[in-house]
Amino acid sequence: VEGSNLNPEFNKETLEYTVELESGTSLINIKATAQDNKASIIGTGAKQVSEGANNFEVIVTAENGSKRVYKINAIVKEKDPIIVNIENNTYTVIRKKEQLPSSSAYYSESSIEINGEKIPAYFGEVTGYTLVGLKNSVGIIDLYVYNKKDNSYKIYQEINFSRIIFYPLETNKIPEGFSKDKIYVNDIEIPCYKSKDFTLLYGLNIENNNEGFYIYDSYENTLQRYNEKIFDSYIEEIELLKKQKQDTQAKLSQTEKTLFALEKCQEKKLAYDALCQRLQSAQAQEEEYKRKREYLQRYSH
Repeated sequence: VEGSNLNPEFNKETLEYTVELESGTSLINIKATAQDNKASIIGTGAKQVSEGANNFEVIVTAENGSKRVYKINAIVKEKDPIIVNIENNTYTVIRKKEQLPSSSAYYSESSIEINGEKIPAYFGEVTGYTLVGLKNSVGIIDLYVYNKKDNSYKIYQEINFSRIIFYPLETNKIPEGFSKDKIYVNDIEIPCYKSKDFTLLYGLNIENNNEGFYIYDSYENTLQRYNEKIFDSYIEEIELLKKQKQDTQAKLSQTEKTLFALEKCQEKKLAYDALCQRLQSAQAQEEEYKRKREYLQRYSH
């Protein structure tokens, strides 16, 4: 790009580049020269640009027909940008509607005044939230909840569960038996509140504006509204089931011992019966021997 520096510096093996242009720039000139004079180049010459990102491609075609596509992202700096500082990070407010990320169906296009300037935004009839776009130092744009009263911004992240679109929030009112922690849901890190057996999320149901705690099932990826009384009854039922399981295991263990003892008795009985049979056989043999002896004594005379 004539008069500007590519980032990174040009290398024929590197296919993507960025160039920053001063605000007010409306025209640039892209130049390229092929190493092989038999190769052809298209995509060069004068190009119109506007504030924000402008994407161009330069295509080099070798004599054998193979192509290499170089991408140039020409960023024209904003004139008098609206700067926002959040937790020691610097952002700029998005002032063009076409640069805003898309929102869910629960928000409609709107606008709001910031620093005396009309800014494109989204407004949620159910939540009452106003969403604006902020761009970070590397050019990534996200939606933020804008609070006009204190001129503050908070990242807006919708999480889609089965039947619920959820906006996570933080709270200091932690239910008894739970402690604050963090969890990843759909690759988004959010605060959670854990007990031994359950995980709670706190936030807003975008569909009905119900704010509060929800029981999170990671296996089914579902949320269920948390009700302390119902939850306590669940806990009691779970504890009862655990006790019943322990009692059943104890009974099974005793039954196994009894069966083992019966098996031992059965083994002893079988051994006794076998012994009795052997004794009876021996007695029968002895009787037979006596009869034969008496018979011989009787007829020997």
